[in-house]
Amino acid sequence: MRLIDTSTGAMKEFHGRDIPRYAILTHTWAAEEVTYQEYINGGFELKKGYEKIWKTCAIAKAAAIEYAWIDTCCIDKSSSAELSEAINSMYRWYERSAVCYAFIADLSPDAELEDALGKCRWFTRGWTLQELIAPKEVIFFDSDWKMRTTKNSSSGQLSNITNIDSQLLVGCRTLSDFSVAQKMSWAARRKTTRIEDEAYCLLGIFDLHMPLLYGEADKAFRRLQEEIIRYTADLSIFGWTLFSPYQLVVPEDSSSGIVPVLRPAQPEERILCGVLAESPAEFSDCHDYINHEGELREFSTSNVGIKTRVPMLMSQIGSNLGVSYVLPINCSRNGMALGIRLRHVQRGRYLRENPSILYSYKPHSMLMAPAGERYLLTQMPKESQYRDSRFASMSIMLPQMRSSLLQITKGPSLNISRPWPLDTYDHEDQTFFLTYFGRDFGTVKLNFRTHLRHPDGEGVTCSYRFCSLGWSARDPLRAQFGIMEEDAHGGTMDHIQQLASNGDWQSGSVLFELRNRRVPKSSFVRIDHTGNQSVIVSFTTHVTQDASIARAHIWKIHFSHKVCRTEDAPQFDDDLWTPDAYT
Repeated sequence: MRLIDTSTGAMKEFHGRDIPRYAILTHTWAAEEVTYQEYINGGFELKKGYEKIWKTCAIAKAAAIEYAWIDTCCIDKSSSAELSEAINSMYRWYERSAVCYAFIADLSPDAELEDALGKCRWFTRGWTLQELIAPKEVIFFDSDWKMRTTKNSSSGQLSNITNIDSQLLVGCRTLSDFSVAQKMSWAARRKTTRIEDEAYCLLGIFDLHMPLLYGEADKAFRRLQEEIIRYTADLSIFGWTLFSPYQLVVPEDSSSGIVPVLRPAQPEERILCGVLAESPAEFSDCHDYINHEGELREFSTSNVGIKTRVPMLMSQIGSNLGVSYVLPINCSRNGMALGIRLRHVQRGRYLRENPSILYSYKPHSMLMAPAGERYLLTQMPKESQYRDSRFASMSIMLPQMRSSLLQITKGPSLNISRPWPLDTYDHEDQTFFLTYFGRDFGTVKLNFRTHLRHPDGEGVTCSYRFCSLGWSARDPLRAQFGIMEEDAHGGTMDHIQQLASNGDWQSGSVLFELRNRRVPKSSFVRIDHTGNQSVIVSFTTHVTQDASIARAHIWKIHFSHKVCRTEDAPQFDDDLWTPDAYT
């Protein structure tokens, strides 16, 4: 660390822990700042920036502080290695200073502080955020270097200007008391000259270090978020909102191939995007979040996206339209818990839906989604033709990201639960994702409430297990389906599912096990009641296409029931599973 001797003006270097007391300067850069090379070579006294140097040294010397640090001339910015080290150390340097002098160049000596301070440029710059928070003592000077106030004495006004909690400014709270989203919100309305510095100026706020790669533009802020995720389990990092969503669309009159056009998204459109923000500006509405301590859950970055086992919630959509997914962010506002909507777009992979809003809810009103490992995608999958687009309309994008599906529909009195495997099922569209490898094996549980009555006057609830095997997208005609009573065969099916979960089973292996264990393959089940009445629960299957949810074929499975006289009810069709079809 280079420091300026406040008595002689000589530049000296210090290393490790052997660093003397020093004053430090915070300011906004202007024309004719003195660089390190100019300071070493001399002849810089006529430059406008020299005034900041000698004023800082003079004030520090009068306060019996022997050294001073000024960013314009104490860093050799021609050395990328030194610049990177300095930026990664900057917060610590301000934090360890004896005092920080804030020179507010556009604060007039005769201006009323209450009216003028918040309008000064110093409060709009990215780097000055850490320079306000880190030092224990900050003294503010106007354009004539007249002392006007201090951080402690004006903490309330500074809090109103910056949205930073005044208790943090006066040292009664620490940065660890605030969520990721709140910290991001403090930088939301600040600007930096270089795009990359939007991320680099926040390294100290999050107590992180990472390499500097000028030229990476917006990728720097993505890297920052990924580093935050590596070291914290704070879900509020997903709590950003996009107030002016835009999307890329293809004009109808385009005659020369795909020519994406950027236009505002319409209010009724559902937008998809990755789960990471593009800049701190998207956290501008997060300063009043109330953070809640929750059970720590692992989530980490991977080459697919953000891998997590964080519990998700489900919100009902309409009366018979399935449910949507909500990821809680462990924050609340106005007494309501906050979360983000997710869309299950591919097997075990989710995108952010409607990034312009957060979902507000009361925890007890939500369903808990089944536990499991999931991937939150940070950007649009490669299947999207809008590869340079950050977000797009779900009606355009969703079918492109899905190849083949198996969709389940049902009549009244039937409810579907316990889909398995979890990562292959989308509750909103009530679909299983298919593969091209002949390994698809899935089950759902059917709960049926009869309207028929036993002699005691009570209705009867019956449970069934529907099993689907080998519905390979490569050869859909080889698919096999069956429905069975849960009481009789549920335990066997659970055991087979466990075996399939622990090994790389082909559909033929599952079918062979089903046949060996004498699990029936039937297209219906019957429920006999007193009074010569029976209920038949059955399903029908067919292959079709639905361009609104997938680009390839879809298996449609429809469950229904009917009431008939017991003597007219069909007999049980004890068919056999045929594993030979998959050998």
